[in-house]
Amino acid sequence: MKKSIAIIIGIVLITLFSSFIYMNFIREKNVFDQMYYSRVHERFELSSIGKVKGLFSNMRQLDNRGRDNEGYYINEGQYYERYKDEYCEEGAELRISFYTDTKEMDVYYRVNKQEENSEWYCYKYSVKNKKLIYSSNDSNNTKKNFLYEIFLRDWFEANPSLRYSIDNLGQFKTGDV
Repeated sequence: MKKSIAIIIGIVLITLFSSFIYMNFIREKNVFDQMYYSRVHERFELSSIGKVKGLFSNMRQLDNRGRDNEGYYINEGQYYERYKDEYCEEGAELRISFYTDTKEMDVYYRVNKQEENSEWYCYKYSVKNKKLIYSSNDSNNTKKNFLYEIFLRDWFEANPSLRYSIDNLGQFKTGDV
């Protein structure tokens, strides 16, 4: 009887350890994977006071009107997070969208959002291809660095104990459209 209990405990421990390794080292190759999986698959971290909460709920910059710290659900397979107006420059918007059907996420920044011909900047990340692609309608690329200067800086400030950092974003390819 003791031997079978020891075997069951051993199997459970091996399964838990394997799951931990997969979730943290095989599946996630970079900070964008970490963001995608933490939002879409609701991977939780324990907060310092012991409550369970998602990584995006740590960001004070995100608008949480009408939600329970789980982001906005738009339709089947699409979620988004949106910055509060006071954390963006006047008239601008910053939004992060997650698409479960294509396993992609967008980090989108638009200047002068009320104007019909406003400038927009977008980084699209493909979880399948581990590729970050930049596109914009602004030929001067005035705000191309918003991803690094605003969003990633805020992400790491809100989640300082994560595996990645602003100096080590992980392994992924980059490109432009």
